[in-house]
Amino acid sequence: MEYQTKRGGRVILSDIQTYPKQDGWTPLEAMAKTISVETGITQALLKQNELADSVKDSDYSGFLVNFLREQIRDLKELGDHVTRLKRVGPGIGEYLYDKYSIMKK
Repeated sequence: MEYQTKRGGRVILSDIQTYPKQDGWTPLEAMAKTISVETGITQALLKQNELADSVKDSDYSGFLVNFLREQIRDLKELGDHVTRLKRVGPGIGEYLYDKYSIMKK
């Protein structure tokens, strides 16, 4: 928003869609939904980057590249979590994965 305002743009905020079911998700379901949301964000950033390229706005395109790199890194990390959660299985496997994942940070 700060960048857009600095460049003379106007910020228009809208509601963020929520999922109807949030309570009782398994860790695997939560990670899958997170990947879905992050993929949508990545697609929106790619559209903005295409727009910046089409109008030859290299400053904005360069600005967006940082966010795209972060999105790719986050999607990889989430994908790794999904893979590991599938391997450990539900119940005690999820519990131990959660417990030891937090301790590594």
